[in-house]
Amino acid sequence: MRSERPRAERRKSQPTVQSTGSPVLFGRLGGVLVLLGVAVFVWAGARHPDMATELGPFDSPEYFTRLAAVIGHHRDWSTIHAGLLVGPLLWALGSAALVARLHRQGEHRYSVVGGAALAVGSVLWAVAFVFAAFVLPAHAAAVRASDGGTLAVAVAGLRGAQAVAFRLGLVALVVIGVGMASMAASLLYSRHGGPVFRRAAGSAGVLLGVWPLVAWAAGIFQPSPFTSALWAPTAILTSGWFTAVGIGLLAADADRSDPTLLASTGGAGGKLVAAQALPEPS
Repeated sequence: MRSERPRAERRKSQPTVQSTGSPVLFGRLGGVLVLLGVAVFVWAGARHPDMATELGPFDSPEYFTRLAAVIGHHRDWSTIHAGLLVGPLLWALGSAALVARLHRQGEHRYSVVGGAALAVGSVLWAVAFVFAAFVLPAHAAAVRASDGGTLAVAVAGLRGAQAVAFRLGLVALVVIGVGMASMAASLLYSRHGGPVFRRAAGSAGVLLGVWPLVAWAAGIFQPSPFTSALWAPTAILTSGWFTAVGIGLLAADADRSDPTLLASTGGAGGKLVAAQALPEPS
């Protein structure tokens, strides 16, 4: 009769699967953050005044005095731009769940670049929109309160603050685009979602991601993407791509080929399947 002792010793020697929480729950939390970011960004963008028709030619003598008047007229200027600030931050935070899922599936290259670029780009974007939301209104108030002797100084302050917001916003958009393109390339090599989703989201993300760099190089986003007629379509399509990412994270289930995911689903069944997925010691 075969002794049960070796079998018991083998069972004790098998590595146990440790989990810091449910990856499925983490993915769905990421999806909620991404979709919340889209909702806030679209809400703020829909409320933003049409600057092209209200201000006239960019950097003309009347441009900054009209800009100061527009900012003063729109009492929710800071709220709108704070919403535009928060949206990409939530995209980057929620996309961490996609990076984690892609890592579990073995894609450790493009997803790393994508996650890092989205993080850096969203921080740069936040700084740019701190200027747009809170620094510009202060300079605009100074312009409105100035008389003929101090108007030039006040306008120079408003011009400088806007230049920081515009230039930093352009850099942030390019870096966010690099993150989108890298994450999309990672999707093309992953098992996340179905094949149709991977091809559609991957291809669209690569194209949308490289677009800000192409538009900057071609002069379309000069002096800033926010003064371009193509900014609104760019913002809408980018929001659409992140909407697809968020829905994909909400709809994703545990990867049945990964024992750590199975163990984290809870219950004896998940632990049993996880143990069966581990290699049998010789």
